[in-house]
Amino acid sequence: MTRSKTARWTGLIAAILAVLPAVPLTASSASAQNAERRTYVLSGELRRDLDAHQFDAAQYEGAVTGIAEGLASGDLARVLDRATPTIRVTDGDRNTIVAKDRLGALGDKLLKSAGLRDDVMDDSQTIVRGDEIGLARGIFWISQACLDQACTQKKISLVTINLP
Repeated sequence: MTRSKTARWTGLIAAILAVLPAVPLTASSASAQNAERRTYVLSGELRRDLDAHQFDAAQYEGAVTGIAEGLASGDLARVLDRATPTIRVTDGDRNTIVAKDRLGALGDKLLKSAGLRDDVMDDSQTIVRGDEIGLARGIFWISQACLDQACTQKKISLVTINLP
Protein backbone atom coordinates (compact mmCIF):
# COMPACT_ATOMS: atom_id res chain seq x y z
CA MET A 1 0.00 0.00 0.00
CA THR A 2 1.29 3.42 -0.81
CA ARG A 3 1.86 6.13 1.75
CA SER A 4 -1.18 8.17 0.60
CA LYS A 5 -3.53 5.14 0.81
CA THR A 6 -2.21 4.34 4.30
CA ALA A 7 -2.79 7.92 5.39
CA ARG A 8 -6.36 7.82 4.01
CA TRP A 9 -7.15 4.55 5.83
CA THR A 10 -5.62 5.82 9.05
CA GLY A 11 -7.71 8.99 8.78
CA LEU A 12 -10.88 7.01 8.03
CA ILE A 13 -10.32 4.65 11.00
CA ALA A 14 -9.62 7.61 13.30
CA ALA A 15 -12.86 9.30 12.14
CA ILE A 16 -14.90 6.15 12.78
CA LEU A 17 -13.38 5.66 16.22
CA ALA A 18 -14.08 9.30 17.11
CA VAL A 19 -17.84 8.89 16.60
CA LEU A 20 -18.18 5.54 18.39
CA PRO A 21 -19.26 5.74 22.04
CA ALA A 22 -16.80 4.57 24.65
CA VAL A 23 -17.53 0.90 25.35
CA PRO A 24 -16.13 -1.03 28.30
CA LEU A 25 -13.73 -3.81 27.42
CA THR A 26 -16.11 -6.45 28.74
CA ALA A 27 -19.77 -6.30 29.62
CA SER A 28 -19.18 -8.34 32.77
CA SER A 29 -16.69 -5.84 34.19
CA ALA A 30 -19.14 -2.98 33.59
CA SER A 31 -22.01 -4.87 35.22
CA ALA A 32 -19.81 -5.78 38.19
CA GLN A 33 -18.90 -2.12 38.70
CA ASN A 34 -22.56 -1.09 38.50
CA ALA A 35 -23.63 -3.86 40.89
CA GLU A 36 -20.99 -2.84 43.40
CA ARG A 37 -22.17 0.79 43.37
CA ARG A 38 -25.83 -0.03 44.07
CA THR A 39 -27.03 1.86 47.14
CA TYR A 40 -29.61 0.42 49.50
CA VAL A 41 -32.68 2.51 50.36
CA LEU A 42 -35.05 1.06 52.93
CA SER A 43 -38.79 0.75 52.35
CA GLY A 44 -41.37 2.88 54.14
CA GLU A 45 -42.64 -0.09 56.14
CA LEU A 46 -39.16 -1.01 57.39
CA ARG A 47 -38.45 2.65 58.15
CA ARG A 48 -41.52 2.67 60.46
CA ASP A 49 -40.24 -0.49 62.20
CA LEU A 50 -36.80 1.06 62.68
CA ASP A 51 -38.32 4.29 64.02
CA ALA A 52 -40.42 2.27 66.47
CA HIS A 53 -37.21 0.65 67.78
CA GLN A 54 -35.36 4.02 67.69
CA PHE A 55 -32.83 2.92 65.07
CA ASP A 56 -31.01 5.56 63.04
CA ALA A 57 -32.31 4.91 59.50
CA ALA A 58 -29.35 6.61 57.77
CA GLN A 59 -26.82 4.52 59.71
CA TYR A 60 -28.86 1.40 58.98
CA GLU A 61 -28.83 2.17 55.23
CA GLY A 62 -25.08 2.77 55.39
CA ALA A 63 -24.49 -0.53 57.20
CA VAL A 64 -26.59 -2.51 54.72
CA THR A 65 -24.92 -0.82 51.73
CA GLY A 66 -21.44 -1.48 53.18
CA ILE A 67 -22.15 -5.16 53.86
CA ALA A 68 -23.71 -5.63 50.40
CA GLU A 69 -20.81 -3.89 48.62
CA GLY A 70 -18.31 -6.05 50.49
CA LEU A 71 -20.19 -9.19 49.46
CA ALA A 72 -20.41 -8.01 45.83
CA SER A 73 -16.69 -7.26 45.62
CA GLY A 74 -15.60 -10.29 47.66
CA ASP A 75 -13.93 -8.00 50.21
CA LEU A 76 -14.40 -9.37 53.74
CA ALA A 77 -12.83 -6.25 55.25
CA ARG A 78 -15.66 -4.16 53.78
CA VAL A 79 -18.25 -6.53 55.23
CA LEU A 80 -16.60 -6.26 58.64
CA ASP A 81 -16.04 -2.50 58.46
CA ARG A 82 -19.05 -1.87 60.68
CA ALA A 83 -18.52 -4.90 62.92
CA THR A 84 -17.85 -4.87 66.62
CA PRO A 85 -14.30 -5.93 67.61
CA THR A 86 -15.62 -9.42 68.39
CA ILE A 87 -18.41 -11.13 66.48
CA ARG A 88 -20.64 -14.03 67.45
CA VAL A 89 -20.30 -16.63 64.69
CA THR A 90 -22.60 -19.61 64.28
CA ASP A 91 -21.39 -22.33 61.93
CA GLY A 92 -23.71 -25.32 62.02
CA ASP A 93 -24.05 -26.26 65.68
CA ARG A 94 -20.93 -24.34 66.77
CA ASN A 95 -21.45 -20.91 68.32
CA THR A 96 -18.24 -18.97 69.07
CA ILE A 97 -17.04 -15.44 69.69
CA VAL A 98 -14.31 -14.50 67.20
CA ALA A 99 -12.17 -11.38 66.85
CA LYS A 100 -13.17 -9.82 63.54
CA ASP A 101 -9.56 -9.82 62.32
CA ARG A 102 -9.40 -13.62 62.80
CA LEU A 103 -12.38 -14.71 60.72
CA GLY A 104 -10.25 -16.01 57.83
CA ALA A 105 -11.71 -19.26 56.46
CA LEU A 106 -15.13 -18.55 57.97
CA GLY A 107 -15.20 -15.31 56.03
CA ASP A 108 -14.28 -17.12 52.83
CA LYS A 109 -17.24 -19.47 53.32
CA LEU A 110 -19.49 -16.45 53.79
CA LEU A 111 -18.23 -14.66 50.68
CA LYS A 112 -18.84 -17.75 48.53
CA SER A 113 -22.56 -17.90 49.38
CA ALA A 114 -24.47 -17.27 46.16
CA GLY A 115 -27.00 -14.46 46.08
CA LEU A 116 -26.22 -13.26 49.58
CA ARG A 117 -25.65 -9.66 48.51
CA ASP A 118 -29.15 -9.36 47.03
CA ASP A 119 -30.63 -11.04 50.11
CA VAL A 120 -28.99 -8.43 52.36
CA MET A 121 -30.63 -5.63 50.36
CA ASP A 122 -34.07 -7.30 50.26
CA ASP A 123 -36.35 -5.81 52.94
CA SER A 124 -38.67 -8.82 52.74
CA GLN A 125 -35.80 -10.92 54.17
CA THR A 126 -35.17 -8.51 57.07
CA ILE A 127 -36.12 -9.40 60.64
CA VAL A 128 -36.60 -6.69 63.29
CA ARG A 129 -36.38 -8.26 66.74
CA GLY A 130 -35.97 -6.07 69.81
CA ASP A 131 -32.66 -4.26 69.60
CA GLU A 132 -31.28 -6.34 66.71
CA ILE A 133 -32.03 -6.50 63.00
CA GLY A 134 -31.45 -9.65 60.97
CA LEU A 135 -30.41 -9.27 57.34
CA ALA A 136 -30.68 -11.97 54.65
CA ARG A 137 -33.04 -14.17 56.70
CA GLY A 138 -30.87 -13.75 59.80
CA ILE A 139 -27.44 -14.51 58.35
CA PHE A 140 -26.21 -11.10 59.52
CA TRP A 141 -27.41 -9.43 62.72
CA ILE A 142 -26.78 -5.78 63.40
CA SER A 143 -27.43 -3.88 66.60
CA GLN A 144 -27.34 -0.30 67.77
CA ALA A 145 -25.14 0.71 70.71
CA CYS A 146 -25.08 3.97 72.64
CA LEU A 147 -21.83 5.90 72.40
CA ASP A 148 -22.51 8.17 75.38
CA GLN A 149 -24.18 7.94 78.79
CA ALA A 150 -27.39 9.73 77.68
CA CYS A 151 -27.55 7.64 74.48
CA THR A 152 -27.76 10.74 72.30
CA GLN A 153 -25.21 9.25 69.92
CA LYS A 154 -25.63 5.72 68.58
CA LYS A 155 -23.70 3.43 66.27
CA ILE A 156 -25.03 0.51 64.28
CA SER A 157 -22.64 -2.44 64.21
CA LEU A 158 -22.54 -5.97 62.83
CA VAL A 159 -22.66 -8.25 65.90
CA THR A 160 -23.49 -11.76 64.64
CA ILE A 161 -22.88 -13.86 61.53
CA ASN A 162 -24.77 -17.12 61.05
CA LEU A 163 -22.83 -18.89 58.32
CA PRO A 164 -25.10 -20.45 55.68
